Amino acid sequence: MQAKQLGDQLLSASQDVPAQQKLIQENHLQWQDVTQATRDGENASEAINQLAFNLPQPGAKIGQSLDNGDYVLVNLLKINDGKLTSLDNEQRASITQQIEASYGLMDYDLYINALLSKANVVKH
Repeated sequence: MQAKQLGDQLLSASQDVPAQQKLIQENHLQWQDVTQATRDGENASEAINQLAFNLPQPGAKIGQSLDNGDYVLVNLLKINDGKLTSLDNEQRASITQQIEASYGLMDYDLYINALLSKANVVKH
């Protein structure tokens, strides 16, 4: 619980760099920089990587408890766009399948929602 409180303090002090640095020094903490991270990279734990890749844009921050009881802060500094030309045929096929599956699920959801919007449902 103390780790979460400290994490929340660090997040709220993120605009006040001297206050944030003071909290970091007082609690013997340090930032761990991860550069050129990939979704399946090994530079950070899977949970931290997932948090980072779910942030919407550079400048976004999040704090969260991990399964092992640790509390982590993630501050997204930069997003490097992927390059389709750097993928091999198998990777491209995998992405194509994922997109097709997503479109299929979306079409099905839209179909069900359209049916439900036209239905006269009576609950007893």
